[in-house]
Amino acid sequence: MANTWIYHERQKALLCGLHALNNLCQAEVFKQETLRRIAHQLDQQELAMLGSPSSPEYQARLREGSYNVDPAGNFSIQVLTVAMQREYNLTLNSISQKSIANEEPTDYEGFILNRQEHWFAIRKVNNRFWNLDSMKERPTIINHFQLAKTIQEFQKQGYMVFVTNGALPPVCTEDRYRNRGKLEYWWKESGLLSTRTADAITAADDPWRNVGSGKKLGGSENLTEEQRLELALKASMKKHVEYTDVNAPSEPEANEQGTIRIQLRLPDGTRKVRRLREKETVQMLYAIVASLSGDSNGRSLELKAGFPPKILDDGTVSVKAAGLSGVMIQCKWI
Repeated sequence: MANTWIYHERQKALLCGLHALNNLCQAEVFKQETLRRIAHQLDQQELAMLGSPSSPEYQARLREGSYNVDPAGNFSIQVLTVAMQREYNLTLNSISQKSIANEEPTDYEGFILNRQEHWFAIRKVNNRFWNLDSMKERPTIINHFQLAKTIQEFQKQGYMVFVTNGALPPVCTEDRYRNRGKLEYWWKESGLLSTRTADAITAADDPWRNVGSGKKLGGSENLTEEQRLELALKASMKKHVEYTDVNAPSEPEANEQGTIRIQLRLPDGTRKVRRLREKETVQMLYAIVASLSGDSNGRSLELKAGFPPKILDDGTVSVKAAGLSGVMIQCKWI
């Protein structure tokens, strides 16, 4: 019996619109550059409708900037719709339209949901619906009979819901097709459905994927005592950023030059977009997060960025030099 693999991109920077599209299509179909190009084309079309470049309307629109992508990489529904039209001749339609509102949600194969700056996908795989939110650690199943209620709950929370108007690309049922995305984004469906948490594995964790390659199957479990000791010593030598005596700098104004935007996922799970000056250091970023995170109860903060996430352990480097512009920072107490 063939394995079914569920594709689930995780959050990178503020590119949830891109992740939502790829999760909907169940492969790495779209790139950031593709969506940026579409956004630019839409901007040019909108400007052309305003007539002469010297007109007040045209100049005002230029000052307002793009309506289709912001500096952090958030894309509009128009961009996502054009991308689907060009690639699959599919459209994304609001579920609030009269022609759709009375339809049974389970008749559709996929949904895109949006609230403020966050996008995510719900996709049918083998007649089961999965929440593929890139902010979640793994895909989560939605009961078939609870789909309509689940969507209504999201709408009550302020989400706009869009549906696809036709058949979506097929899901991955052959291991050789897993090259259409990073191995850690592919989840074995049978493992996700198992009652044992340990059975939920990605292709990167699959113990059989390196059979014949000469690599060990068991990871650290097959290491010698000397190798384990070496790993433990390396882990203990990780630098720790001291921030308790540092005052959190004020947030710069939106029009201040030399600033970046980052997205924080605070220890309590809430998200916050914050502006920082490019010259401010990672140590100052720790102080900012501490000021937003309440009582530490004697714990220390750990900040991670990138994928796979790496600890931000050099407090002296500037946030610009650390490449944190537009990046999602994962924050937790340790």
